[in-house]
Amino acid sequence: MRILIGCEQVIRELSSYLERELSPEWRVLIEEHLRSCRKCVAVYDGVRNLLLLVTENTEIIPLPCGFGERIYRLLHRSSKANW
Repeated sequence: MRILIGCEQVIRELSSYLERELSPEWRVLIEEHLRSCRKCVAVYDGVRNLLLLVTENTEIIPLPCGFGERIYRLLHRSSKANW
């Protein structure tokens, strides 16, 4: 039996996926979903780019206090509205 996961689950787990904090089984499920869902690929690209910006360029671009929390709220609100 093949297990499928939906967009909401994928979006909820993207940062854990990118930080390699998920089990191999969850990684496979997310990768399968990303192969067939353009919307989630777009969100994945955005989250990946944001994590790169935040983690690798903090000396170049100082981030305002509360930035991460605001991004999380925006992503959470967007995922509920669009999926």
